[in-house]
Amino acid sequence: TVPQVVGLVREYTNKPIIYDALPHQIDDDREAERIVKYLRNEGIQAVTIFPLGGRDVMERWIQKSRDYGLEVIIGGHPSTYSSWEGSYLGREGIRRLYADACLLGVTHFIVPATQPTFKPIIEKIQERLLQNGQEPVFFSADYFEESKSGMENIHIEERQGAYIPGKHFHTIVASALHTPLNIQKAASELYNLIANQKG
Repeated sequence: TVPQVVGLVREYTNKPIIYDALPHQIDDDREAERIVKYLRNEGIQAVTIFPLGGRDVMERWIQKSRDYGLEVIIGGHPSTYSSWEGSYLGREGIRRLYADACLLGVTHFIVPATQPTFKPIIEKIQERLLQNGQEPVFFSADYFEESKSGMENIHIEERQGAYIPGKHFHTIVASALHTPLNIQKAASELYNLIANQKG
């Protein structure tokens, strides 16, 4: 449950906790207030929102989240960062989603920084926010991948073609920890890679 997870995290760190398991906001906002109020009361500081239902849905989820003091992180790329070709949104829909989020004052975004074809959209987000004196904050999954030599010897490394979009960038590492047999070793390698990125 959320309280149990929050309690466990707080045993190790006081860093903000992001809730990244909201399917509801994709197409409607009827449960928005109840959900964000519950999350805030349980100690969550930020939520990810994938508002594929359009600008109105996104705007209402953003507003409800802000009403309860939650930071909003907008994502819009389909299929867990697989190719956008063939998705119902297409390039133009995804561009509009991120552009509308910028207009609504969002500064935190989930983007596929491992895909070179997405780089123009990331640069446009940066341009829009920097013009307003705001610093964009980016999150990206699939930034690291495993290279295996035997079942136990798993090495985590940067995915080819990945880049760091801007000064405020956070890697989403959970996917890199799901499959390794030696999770402790994988976590240690991830820590070292991220520490080296930040210099």
